[in-house]
Amino acid sequence: MTSLRVLVVGNSVAGPAFASFLLLSSLRSRVKLTVLERAPHVRPEGQNIDLRNVGLDAVRRLGLEESIRAHLTGEKGVRLVDENDSAVASIAASEPGQTQGPTADVEMLRGTLAQLLEAQLERLNRQNSEKGGSPVEFIYDDFVDQLHQQDDEVHITLAKSKAQRVFDIVVGADGLQSRTRRQAFGVEGESERLHKLSIYGGFFSMPRLESDTDWRRWFHAPGSRGIMMRPSDRPDRITVFMHKKTSNMTEDKLFSNAATGFRDAAAQKSILVDCFSDIVWTQKDRVLSELKRSEDFYYDMVAQVKMDTWSIGRVVLIGDSAHCTSPLSGMGTSLALAGAYHLAGALAVYPDDLSTALDMYEKSQRPLVMPAQNLPPAIGLIFDTSTPFWVWFTNRLAGTMAAVGPALKFFVSWVGPGQGQPPSLPDYGFDVPRRDS
Repeated sequence: MTSLRVLVVGNSVAGPAFASFLLLSSLRSRVKLTVLERAPHVRPEGQNIDLRNVGLDAVRRLGLEESIRAHLTGEKGVRLVDENDSAVASIAASEPGQTQGPTADVEMLRGTLAQLLEAQLERLNRQNSEKGGSPVEFIYDDFVDQLHQQDDEVHITLAKSKAQRVFDIVVGADGLQSRTRRQAFGVEGESERLHKLSIYGGFFSMPRLESDTDWRRWFHAPGSRGIMMRPSDRPDRITVFMHKKTSNMTEDKLFSNAATGFRDAAAQKSILVDCFSDIVWTQKDRVLSELKRSEDFYYDMVAQVKMDTWSIGRVVLIGDSAHCTSPLSGMGTSLALAGAYHLAGALAVYPDDLSTALDMYEKSQRPLVMPAQNLPPAIGLIFDTSTPFWVWFTNRLAGTMAAVGPALKFFVSWVGPGQGQPPSLPDYGFDVPRRDS
């Protein structure tokens, strides 16, 4: 059997999950995997994320559920707070089997999940190599500068090393602003694929105080601004997410440098400091002070990716690169893991018929994605507190709903993401992961 040369661009969530599933599939003896990550190492930072339905099923099939449940944030639910940091509404975390609300029963940090996935990929790589399989090649601190397809091959040139490589398949798992997507599908169509929601968000962590609890605090301010303070998986840290809604898109230029792919964090921090300096909240000075000194800061637009097809020739996209649903949906991470599973499974079923495999991948994954991209109207209300009246109205509405049981269930279901998702993934005959002895 001929070998299958596969390049995975991105080693965060979808990328290492896909590579791991390939090593658990019937392709493990013939696949030659290269994982490319432009950061110098697996990035440990990242905001709070949750796993729901198909996402939980995917991590079970990777043998990671026990490890993941050992690293949960322990968030008890969300409380909307006023300027005195007093709760005006409380919605408890969802229990297993319940309609999933704003806080799922499995909440963790993106960076922690990425580290667990990378460690599992390394473990499966060792086990596969011991059985005579080709070892996975990891390339860090570099990215694809040029990509073009010729016949049944994809030719790439790396930006820093200038190395030229040839692959049978390139899998883009490089996120919302995927460079692979622009290179393969064309820059000219990016404005139609990337649907901006006019919301920008900054994330960082800061020291935990005795007054910080395991409840998420969510403060809204006029001007369509808000700040969340959430528990971390570390007892000495909490996380912060600052968001604002604006029609000013001039900030887009700060999101990445076309030459290096890295971002101007100092300029982004300055934007947030200026934006939130006039809010009235007892936690404001603390948050802005810690923002300035934070070392795990990340800032980006809130957007969705919508495409008619996720593959072109021998380049295929997974995760946010293909179908970002935005953090507002609560389903992005789960769908990234499900997509990694479906693509690996489709390639295993049709190893010598890429066109049919990619068609199978899309038919399996798209029914999961479409409902999650339909954001409920309540999302617009929560993130668009433009005036003091709308801040008051949002807080009072949530407080009223929380005070009456049946209405609360309706409200949580209305704003709660991921409803109606199937509970499990199909069986592609993957091996059950074993622990190293």
